[in-house]
Amino acid sequence: MTPVLVRVRADLRARWRAWLGLTLIMGIAGGAVIAAAAGARRTDSAYTRFLRTARAPDALVFEPSDPSFAPIPPDKLAALAQVEATAPLLGYTITEPDLNLVAAPDGRFGTVIGRHKLLSGRAPVRADEAMVSFVVAEARHLHVGGTLTTHVIPRVADAGAEPGPPLPVHLRVVGIEATPGEFPPQTQTGFKLAWLSPAFVRENLGRFAEVRATAVRLKPGAGMLTSFLHETDQLGGDRPTSVYRFRDQAVNTQRSIHLQAVALWLLAGLLGVTAALILSQLFFRQALLEARDHATLRALGMERDQLWAIGMGRAALMGAAAAIAATVTALALSPLTPVGIARTAEPRPGVSADFTVLAVGALATVVLALAAAAYPSWRAARPLSTADDARASAPTPLGDVLARSSVPPPVAAGVRLALDPGRGRTAVPVRSTVLGAALGVGALAGALVFNGSLAHLLDTPRLYGVAWDARVTSTGGGSVIDVAAAAQRDRDVRDLAIGYVGVGLQIRSERVDAIVLQPLAGSFQPRVLEGRLPLGPDEILLGTRTLSRVHAGVGDRVPVAALGVPGNVSLRVVGRGIMPSTSDASGLGTGASMSLEAARRLISPAGAPPDLDNLVVRFAPGVDAAAARVRLAEVVAPFGPTFVVVGPDKPNDVVNFGRVQGLPLALAGLMAALAAATLAHLLVTSIRRRGRELAIVKTLGFVPRQVRTAVAWQATTLAIAAMAIGVPLGVAAGRWAWIVFARGLGIVPAPEVPILLLLLLIPGTVIVANLVAVVPGEVAARLRPGRALRAE
Repeated sequence: MTPVLVRVRADLRARWRAWLGLTLIMGIAGGAVIAAAAGARRTDSAYTRFLRTARAPDALVFEPSDPSFAPIPPDKLAALAQVEATAPLLGYTITEPDLNLVAAPDGRFGTVIGRHKLLSGRAPVRADEAMVSFVVAEARHLHVGGTLTTHVIPRVADAGAEPGPPLPVHLRVVGIEATPGEFPPQTQTGFKLAWLSPAFVRENLGRFAEVRATAVRLKPGAGMLTSFLHETDQLGGDRPTSVYRFRDQAVNTQRSIHLQAVALWLLAGLLGVTAALILSQLFFRQALLEARDHATLRALGMERDQLWAIGMGRAALMGAAAAIAATVTALALSPLTPVGIARTAEPRPGVSADFTVLAVGALATVVLALAAAAYPSWRAARPLSTADDARASAPTPLGDVLARSSVPPPVAAGVRLALDPGRGRTAVPVRSTVLGAALGVGALAGALVFNGSLAHLLDTPRLYGVAWDARVTSTGGGSVIDVAAAAQRDRDVRDLAIGYVGVGLQIRSERVDAIVLQPLAGSFQPRVLEGRLPLGPDEILLGTRTLSRVHAGVGDRVPVAALGVPGNVSLRVVGRGIMPSTSDASGLGTGASMSLEAARRLISPAGAPPDLDNLVVRFAPGVDAAAARVRLAEVVAPFGPTFVVVGPDKPNDVVNFGRVQGLPLALAGLMAALAAATLAHLLVTSIRRRGRELAIVKTLGFVPRQVRTAVAWQATTLAIAAMAIGVPLGVAAGRWAWIVFARGLGIVPAPEVPILLLLLLIPGTVIVANLVAVVPGEVAARLRPGRALRAE
């Protein structure tokens, strides 16, 4: 091995600049892959770490305004064996459905429980100051120093009296924060918060309508929440209790963050594949350049395996150095992660060292360098015979066909340069270049199909189970029966139904939300995928994912309980369908639907059922839905400020994924850029290795413009070949990815192929290829035939 080491050391001294360049390329590419993988892990764990750092509450127990619900005194909650700490909260009833004013009267919430992560500014001190959730800041375009105006409902002296007109309250925003429970999804809960100071509470004591609650943090333990809920049910006696479980919302938040992490894992994988293709070409070229001295070394007695070992030694040195560079690059890129809402949750933003990923990534960089160099080094180590030189200069069958055709000479030359891989010393990596370019084009086509399908889903409510155009809900729990009678007289309204939306159920160990609608005109039943709709008081329809999680099938009976109500009822599953997202705890593929009789059997087995507090409407064909919702709000307004009109609820899973909706396109764009770099590398390599051919055609009369045309046609031909392979495969891959994604969400797959964008991709690819060919074409046009032929 001594001759091998001596030669490697000599090559290092003579060609260290070239080695350094290749090492940096490997290091940057490897660092990007490692950073994406570490970022995926960091993104996936950010919210869990945030909840732990913030001492997140486990439950929120409300003091009910409805006498059908049982109140639980805060001191009894604090005395329960499962409880670690409690904190009182005070909310104010306002007219805006997308906001809630909250204060921590004793300051325990925000310190002992539910610690705020201050994103900017400070906590409120004065009575006219507020600190808003980042979700509210985004939705209302608020910033520190801005003004938040809301309308608070005044307090009434007697329970049956009508409240006075809402009172305007102007608050100066002094801080923006993030707290457990405030992260998307935010569908029906009041966790789109503006935090008030204790001074506001003192100055407005008894002035506004209030909602009181107690935040509860439980002791560690897997069964603590179940045991706590059982205890609260016992404290409620024969009446249901009003307990909100933060875990239900946290599960949905984590699921949406996980989708973002999966996108980063996909980015890491595709970057790794693309980097491997590019590195294989670079090592191929490097091995051929280093092989110029092999004839001399062979004459001095070196065998083929020794020449191959020299190439592998070079790769090992560069791989080890690249592993160090990749580690440094990954650390430098780590502040860019997490992505999406996980970035807001990250407890320790900035540089992060995931030692597991760094170690595996560094080892993979070395292994990839050795693997990429193995075949090129072995091929370069074989003796090059005179026959090889003859074949290298001989015309190829493709060249003969083009030469005999009526194709203009520059076009024929360019097409031949593109598709002829060459032999011996004129060999260039055509196949791997076309494969790399096809991968980039295919990734872009697939991303367009996936994003088009996602946009189609969000724009088509029926695909995610929403059968209405507007929903009227009562924030104060009042009945919508009178509102429905008025809405029926609205000329825009065609169909409507009343009922409950977001009824909390417990099916075995699974927490789900049910939708219960009684049609007044038309039908609003969920889309059935299997079985039939529930009709009787002992029937239920479940979402695909819910059905799987409770380990049941159509025809089975499952125990169902309403949250806060003791006991359960056995219901028969008569169907599987698509339910809309109606609360923070729901998502695509989850949920339940049942008849009004079945719901009342669960909610109020002994007493009077709660008021029907939701009205859904479908507008007549041709009516502008946005304008009709505004007119419907005017119809609803006389019934009081607690009745609000909202649009169709979009699926929480997909909306949160939409926060990084551009990631597939960014990924595809990056891969397309790498494909363009691969094409540029091939053109440069082709000009260098086929300088003799270019010199001959220039000697035969090609002017610089024709040489540039030939190189442009070489790039165009490669682009067309890449599109012929990449676009069909990309469309198929995009459709397949969407079908898998949709089935995982429990909805009917409806992939959307954006034909226009795909058609625009064709000229776009050709234009990019020709732009890439500009510099290599100029280099080829300036080639001096005499110098090139003397070098040969």
